[in-house]
Amino acid sequence: MLNLKSGVVWLKWETDFNGSTARLGFENAAGKLRFDFPKANPATAGQNVGVTNILNKHTLSTAYANATTSVNRLNGADDHTIAIPGPGNFAAATTKIVVGNENLLNLACKVDIAELIIYSNTLTAAERNKIESYLAVKYGFTLDQAAINNNDYVASNASIIWNRALFSGYANNITGIGRDDATALSQKQSKSINTSALVTLYNGTYASGIFPLENAANTNTFTNDYSFLLTGDNGASTTIDQCALSGNLHRMQRVWRASKTGTVSNVTIAVDQASVPATTTKILVSDIPSFPSGATTVYTLTASGGKLYSAVNLNHADYFTFASDSTPIPQLQTTDICVNTSGTATITNPVAGITYNWYNQATGGILVGTGTSITIPNLLNDTTLYVETISALNCTLPNRVPVTIHVQTVAAALITAIQPTCTVATGSITITAPTGTGYQYCINGANCQSGLTFSNLTPNTYNITAVNALGCISPITAVTINAQPPTPAAPLVTSPVLICANQSATLAISNPIAGYTYNWYNTLAGGTPVFTGTTFITPILPGATTFYAEAVNTFGCISAKTNADVQIHNKLFSPIITVSTVTDSSILFTWSTVTGADGYLVSTDGVNYITPSSGINGTYHLLKGLLANTNYTLYVKATNSIIACITSNASTATGKTLPRYFDIYVPSAFTPNGDIKNNTLKVFGDIKSYQFKVFNRYGQIVFSTGTLDKGWDGTFKGAKQSTGTYVWHVVAILNNGRSVNETCTSILIR
Repeated sequence: MLNLKSGVVWLKWETDFNGSTARLGFENAAGKLRFDFPKANPATAGQNVGVTNILNKHTLSTAYANATTSVNRLNGADDHTIAIPGPGNFAAATTKIVVGNENLLNLACKVDIAELIIYSNTLTAAERNKIESYLAVKYGFTLDQAAINNNDYVASNASIIWNRALFSGYANNITGIGRDDATALSQKQSKSINTSALVTLYNGTYASGIFPLENAANTNTFTNDYSFLLTGDNGASTTIDQCALSGNLHRMQRVWRASKTGTVSNVTIAVDQASVPATTTKILVSDIPSFPSGATTVYTLTASGGKLYSAVNLNHADYFTFASDSTPIPQLQTTDICVNTSGTATITNPVAGITYNWYNQATGGILVGTGTSITIPNLLNDTTLYVETISALNCTLPNRVPVTIHVQTVAAALITAIQPTCTVATGSITITAPTGTGYQYCINGANCQSGLTFSNLTPNTYNITAVNALGCISPITAVTINAQPPTPAAPLVTSPVLICANQSATLAISNPIAGYTYNWYNTLAGGTPVFTGTTFITPILPGATTFYAEAVNTFGCISAKTNADVQIHNKLFSPIITVSTVTDSSILFTWSTVTGADGYLVSTDGVNYITPSSGINGTYHLLKGLLANTNYTLYVKATNSIIACITSNASTATGKTLPRYFDIYVPSAFTPNGDIKNNTLKVFGDIKSYQFKVFNRYGQIVFSTGTLDKGWDGTFKGAKQSTGTYVWHVVAILNNGRSVNETCTSILIR
């Protein structure tokens, strides 16, 4: 690696001046590199072999030879090839090696030599490719990418770190960073030596913006061997005039591509601020060279120390370039308008040189205007416009920005009207909608107010309008306040109504008017209706009660209330009963007449009442067929055949039959029906002992007993016997010593 300024530089095994024994040399010859061989045959043929012009060039110069050919190479490509008659023999070259000025000639020499690699044998093309790749990465040279040279960049293990064919369109200003332990390579920062190069790659991040001047001063490291990041560009202009991010911003024409192997994490890309357009603010990274939206990462550049830089993450085969700020998305402003007036929309952040087109649809549609604002006349409905943005470089933003001009239409007022009543001669109007902040309400086009109610309105027709905060006026709502309605007269009712206690009464309006409503109350003032209708059937009333009826006409006016009296019938007095005649088998009861009664009912148990033996209107009742020396009670009620409910309470009297000790007594009939009376057929008398038997019509004994006061219940062998006549036979001794032997019949009644 050298840069020849002037003078003569030799690289030789120095034995003599003529080089007849062991001469090898790089020699300046009018700014050219000469490659000589010892013992050339003839000797003069070894002069000026393989000449390459290297004057004032940073040059990756290599050379090789075989048995017949001398080749000088420049940046990985054969530059000058000369056939030689045959190389000499280096075996005798045992003296010192001299690098620099030839001391015998004493000629001045100005040369920069970075690195010199000498092999004792001829290298293969693959070996030369490794050495030239190593030197190119280390010193920022670009290997000649012509197809004939097949110059992939390779690591010491022959792995490809830059694929010439894959990155053929990006072969300019190739530079890279990386680590290769076999060659002790640790290149942590790099910029191509070419004068057209822009970017410097730095391993790692540099938040402070302070970059090492030399690779040796860079303290960042690579974690793994064979880790490389190489970049090359397409050689295009550095002008920023291309559309990127689907038209959202402008990018540079020049695009770089990255080749990444091994482990290289974040890197920092830097450029001299003076070498790029002043609008440069971004780095774009994408796996697509057009840098579309959705597939591009945008990094913001930081300015420091004359550089623009940003830490980025590059994947293998990624593209990157520089860009300016995004084209601003238009910010839109509009104001609401009233229906059928003009509406205006305005861009509040216009940028000079940008074209703004207004459309009626998000895509396609009709172009309705161009400029930073637009006015649409006579709008009847909400209208949405879409702004298309075209940058000064004719890049169109992918999405049109919508803005809606809202047209305010005030709905006709919805109102509730309170009409005059029987007691209030004026009405009122209350607006229920629309309502909200800023609304005013006008009556007959004047007297506008924010309140929702207009009160004390005399009968008339009124026009109501609503006006919103923008001043938009609603259609007219016409409202009529009616004349004061009449008050109905108090209703006529049928009164009084007589009922029995604990009965319902039927009350009725005697002159109902069609369309009127009649309410019934149990209080004169206030209260809640207990019934509504012309006929009112009251609940059960325990006593006299007064109800009150009112009439309500179709206007809702209410009459004065009318009394409706319900009176209670008095009960008849209870009869006064007297026991008149008593025998040993009968009692005659009599009673006094009761005023208002037209009949009487009697009962011996207080439950089952019958007509007296003297008839419905009679005043006595005879009980007969009674047991001797037994108490009997009679119940008597006074009745009225027309008004049953005034039947009197029952009065009672008790009489006792006379004793009968001279004989026995067996009832002529009995009713075994479970009612406690006459349920058994038994023998009565002053009996000391007896035998009592009962026979059916077939002569079978159906009952027999010698136990006093025990009788037949009308069953035989557990079965109820049918109604009919049964024969009984009694043999008894009375307490007075008298004997009785008597047979007779009794009737079983079911």
